[in-house]
Amino acid sequence: MGSMDDAQDAADREASGSFYTQVGELARELGVTVSVITIEGTDCSLENIGVVADSTGGRVDIVSALRLRENFNSILADPVIATNVQLRFMLHSGLKFRDGEDGVVTPSRLERPIGNVTATADTTLEYSVKPEFLATAPAEGFSLPFQVVLTYTKLDGMKCVRVITAEKEFTRSRAVAESHAKLDVLGLNQLQHGAKRMRDGDYGEVQRSNVSASRMMARVAAVAPEAQHQYVAWVRASEGIDTAMRSEMRAEYDAQI
Repeated sequence: MGSMDDAQDAADREASGSFYTQVGELARELGVTVSVITIEGTDCSLENIGVVADSTGGRVDIVSALRLRENFNSILADPVIATNVQLRFMLHSGLKFRDGEDGVVTPSRLERPIGNVTATADTTLEYSVKPEFLATAPAEGFSLPFQVVLTYTKLDGMKCVRVITAEKEFTRSRAVAESHAKLDVLGLNQLQHGAKRMRDGDYGEVQRSNVSASRMMARVAAVAPEAQHQYVAWVRASEGIDTAMRSEMRAEYDAQI
């Protein structure tokens, strides 16, 4: 549905991209999940079509043509368990969400529409410490609060709210922080943000971010042998994104010739 083949210039591509954004928003409002499957080595304008899957809680998979049946079966085996999911995340006032995070209302508050979710659905976000807080905060020995509020509709129509509150110990030591890092969460966050930047066409930032993340995750894996298989899994997954990104870059370059 839709076509990017006839786009002649930037205005045409923007209009075509806007179409897929509208499709994703409408599908999310109606409780429809859209997943995208593309064949390795082909050009499907993933930066535009992927927006639909991202908006509706679907999946974006880049697979070999020989594994299509397996991929379809895995999608069907992961049914929707809730619709109209909304996420609200509150940070301590000394923290702020990173630039580019979807749904930022204030530096320390985020509201993000998730859409439909399955039992294996995940979403991640990034935040950092405000410089002024870091300059005045004690060196160690205190914790910062976090709160998540989830609103959603169950399949039987019941509307629900779940509130999760937690505290995390503050540290200024990179070594201490990395020793407590969860490599599977870091890897997932890097993949999700990399895919978003790729859809935005920011290929250079994807490459720079992957290099930085790879160094950090390699340090974590070095001190946590049990996490090494998670690091290897992330490397393999990031290679898939890199392959898709190079395909998109090549297609965009060819279109300009």
